[in-house]
Amino acid sequence: MNRIIQYGSVEGIPYYNCSAKTSEEWFATGVQRPLFGWSILIFGIVIELLYIPTIYMMFRTKLIHLTCYKIIVCLGVTDMLATLTCSIFSGWLFIKGAVYCNYPTFIYLAGCLGLSGWCMACGSTLLLVINRVFDVLCRPVSEFLFDGKRVFFSIALIYTYGTLVSMFSPSIIFNSAIMAWIADPLTIDPEYKTDEITDWYRNHVQSTNNWIFCSGTCTLYAIYCVLINKMQRGQKSKASRQVFIQSSIICSFNTFSAMSYNALMFTVPAPWVIAIAELCWSIVHGCPAIIYLTMNKTIRTEFLKFLKLKKTNKRIHDISSTSNMRHTGMPPTTN
Repeated sequence: MNRIIQYGSVEGIPYYNCSAKTSEEWFATGVQRPLFGWSILIFGIVIELLYIPTIYMMFRTKLIHLTCYKIIVCLGVTDMLATLTCSIFSGWLFIKGAVYCNYPTFIYLAGCLGLSGWCMACGSTLLLVINRVFDVLCRPVSEFLFDGKRVFFSIALIYTYGTLVSMFSPSIIFNSAIMAWIADPLTIDPEYKTDEITDWYRNHVQSTNNWIFCSGTCTLYAIYCVLINKMQRGQKSKASRQVFIQSSIICSFNTFSAMSYNALMFTVPAPWVIAIAELCWSIVHGCPAIIYLTMNKTIRTEFLKFLKLKKTNKRIHDISSTSNMRHTGMPPTTN
């Protein structure tokens, strides 16, 4: 974003100029993918619509008073922002068969939003699992770091991180032919591309974020699952199984998407790999809303009541079982 301020416009940025071809010629370099586009576009709209009541239910049921749910709301907001780029904008651009030079300003700004949302979601996910691990492993440390208003300091750091990423790192650029958001806008003929130009496009922040996020998330979720399993040993551990399932889903999609996009910096993977990576990116930001509505008993119940599909009790669900959460490390109503 700082480059737009520095050079006055997106096409004013060195090596981002689209004057080499007409708009029609640039469209000819893209590939229309209506089926793929409509699929992720509709998915994105559904996810945005699901997130609104999901977050509302966290406030309605007073789950928001729990530290982990404050972080979950932070993650939900960042996922909604990222879904705009990875699903809704991407779907429309796939349908059009667009490349960067068809909508340079829109695509550049959408790429900044998508990259920022991805990095903030990575930070929120890591913060959530760190909170859960410390809550199980060493409750006093968890209270010192996250209880009360202190958790808002961590959340503020995440949003600051995302803002800095969008402001001071190169944008990611959509290309329907490659089926991904890549660093290179492909405005320069490969014959004239130098190492200086290539480095001008490269986003080192994104690749570093992905490596740290993947290694950190997988390691911490593994530790968390082991801790929960150990605490539930000898019992019918439904909560433990739920943690393992949720963790596996999150880690699988996150890791594949992040590593696939890191690979694009060095080579172009097979089209099916890129297509799956693009789908995974959408699912990464969409699956939390689905998980909350299907695997969290309190949110699911209140959501059904909200839709008038379940009888409303006079008394709102009692979440005084917060102490249970402190012993298991799980949200008390996960089921």
